[in-house]
Amino acid sequence: MAFISRLTLASSVRRCAKLAHCTPSLQGRALPSASFRANGRRALSSGVDGFADPYKVLGLNRDATDADIKRAFREKALSEHPDKNPDSEEAQARFAAIGNAYEILNDPSKRQEYDQTGSVGSAGGGRGMSPEQHEQMVHEFLRRRQEFLRQKQRPRPKPFPQPDMEAWIRADVAIVHRASREIGISEENDERRARYAGKLGVVAKVDPADQSVKVRVMVSPGRADEVWYGRDAVWDPRLLAPDLEVQVSPEIDVLHATSRAAGIDSDNDERRGRGAGKLGTVLKVDAADGSAKVRVMVRPGRADDLWFGIGGIAPRIKQS
Repeated sequence: MAFISRLTLASSVRRCAKLAHCTPSLQGRALPSASFRANGRRALSSGVDGFADPYKVLGLNRDATDADIKRAFREKALSEHPDKNPDSEEAQARFAAIGNAYEILNDPSKRQEYDQTGSVGSAGGGRGMSPEQHEQMVHEFLRRRQEFLRQKQRPRPKPFPQPDMEAWIRADVAIVHRASREIGISEENDERRARYAGKLGVVAKVDPADQSVKVRVMVSPGRADEVWYGRDAVWDPRLLAPDLEVQVSPEIDVLHATSRAAGIDSDNDERRGRGAGKLGTVLKVDAADGSAKVRVMVRPGRADDLWFGIGGIAPRIKQS
């Protein structure tokens, strides 16, 4: 009789919600704590003491946010994990109930269905997850959270350029000079700037007013030179990675010199020369010797894959 009364009450309350007028005796009465389907089977795993309300299993109010649900699930799952209570059937039952509750409340459609009807799933189905599935869900949840926390704790890379960071000087001398003129750097040291095209240096200073960069370049063992460049004349070595779109230097002598510096022989110099000034896509990077394999579009419909010294290429400057 108790079962019939609870089923009748749940049905009446659902009908009441659809009517403009409701019998006063039903107003304000709650749905049953354990949800039943029309055929008498429970829609949810009963959890502890036959109680299956997912909000109460996780200790939440019905207005709980997604963050509240995740936090409650994490705390409950850790405290009731079977590894901590390997011989307790009650602990395993609580763990299963916690998993069922999270499965419902973490899914917007299932949560809405439960809030509206007091059950989840059609008649005769929806038996919930197995203990193995519960454990797998908990482990995956915790793994993702740990990865998220690691990402938050990982220091963000320093913005480029800053003093003591490495910097490649573009191999395209025309771009180097244009970048200097754009911010008002005179032509006085253009010969030195051109001499270091395609070389790797270290940032000595940055002028925040115009973003000009003073680069220290080793010209011989124990001897360095420092020259000011426009911001677009240098680039961040950390950018170099597969799929990066690059511009091959139009200066063929620079291409050859940077290839020799990377230990690349002259066998394919003629092919590299045909790619001078062309756009390409990085395929591989060998940081050990400072080389990169690039697919260069030598003409419409035809590409060539070649190794270049990194100094002979640079990220494409996107037009604003």
